[in-house]
Amino acid sequence: MQDTDEILNFLLHLRERDYTQEYRKDCLSLLSIDENSEIGIGKLLEGGNYSVNDFFLFSLHQCGYINKFVNYKDDDNYKKIVAYILKYGINFKVKKTICKNLLIFSNDYKNRYEPLINSIVSFLYDNFYYKNFCLFILSTLINITNNNGKLKYELIKLNISQLANFLILSKDYDIINKIILLYINLSKELYMCDDIINNGLITHFLDILFNIYFINIKLKKEICINILCIIGQIINYKKYYLFILNYYNGLIEVAIYIYQTANITEFNKIKLIFFFKQIAQYSYLIKDKICKHIFPLIIKEIYIFVDKNFIFSSLNLLNVICDYKINCLYLSQMKIFSLFDFIKSLNIIDLHKKVSLIENKVRKSLRVVS
Repeated sequence: MQDTDEILNFLLHLRERDYTQEYRKDCLSLLSIDENSEIGIGKLLEGGNYSVNDFFLFSLHQCGYINKFVNYKDDDNYKKIVAYILKYGINFKVKKTICKNLLIFSNDYKNRYEPLINSIVSFLYDNFYYKNFCLFILSTLINITNNNGKLKYELIKLNISQLANFLILSKDYDIINKIILLYINLSKELYMCDDIINNGLITHFLDILFNIYFINIKLKKEICINILCIIGQIINYKKYYLFILNYYNGLIEVAIYIYQTANITEFNKIKLIFFFKQIAQYSYLIKDKICKHIFPLIIKEIYIFVDKNFIFSSLNLLNVICDYKINCLYLSQMKIFSLFDFIKSLNIIDLHKKVSLIENKVRKSLRVVS
């Protein structure tokens, strides 16, 4: 066993970057947890004065050797080994394998990526010019930040917005699409919206929107729809609602154009309906525009595309625009009560309750304005 350990220590070849020094003979023992609950090899690598054979370290990790002979009690420690390789290793083939594995398993381990997030972002900073790796990492970040507030906080703390700004300047729309999808996750709380505004990302997002909204290419239209979804989340906070409407004239007209030209079978129009609901909150003028220019199409789509989520989102929007009582007159001319009867006939309890409340609201408003 001693001979085996000597061979493994040699192959791991942990040594100072001063190559006059010999490799460490205790590398295997440094894989263990010390009295401070830290991995010894990690402390050396983080210091910047040591290097290791990352290919062999990864091989020991993958073949189960570390699991069998070190036997970490906390699964996070196995991820720390991967994090060290990703951040401090030099073997690009190994890093490529790690990136692929991170993406493959990111949907299954959303809540267990904390030990890796720093290394993932560092790898993205160092290798953003490799498009495939950039897409791998961005896709992984999208998956692991979904419904994970801790990872979102860590990601923003690592200044991901600065890197996102830089990547947007590449004008590569595959990468831009991934960044936009990531920021759907990173725009759901006030501190996240503060980060987007303060780092100038909102300016980039809106510039992209106004530059490509009229282009009938699926990827670019999806980007526009997702940007509007992000804006919808940001304007949930009134100070940013006023900021965006004051400085970006024509935003509602652009959104209406996108909705009217997007095929419901190809695009997720629920995101657009969410945007309209959000932006209509504080403006009767916007409520009026949405009612006249969007709702006739929504009514048609509800009849054709009988989908519970789409109908529920449409009813949420309808509830907002009905606050402007004049809209109830327009809606009655669109035969909105026939739509209400149709939705009730679907016999879906949630929809039936929702539509009944809105129907009462519309009838009450009609009695006032008639």
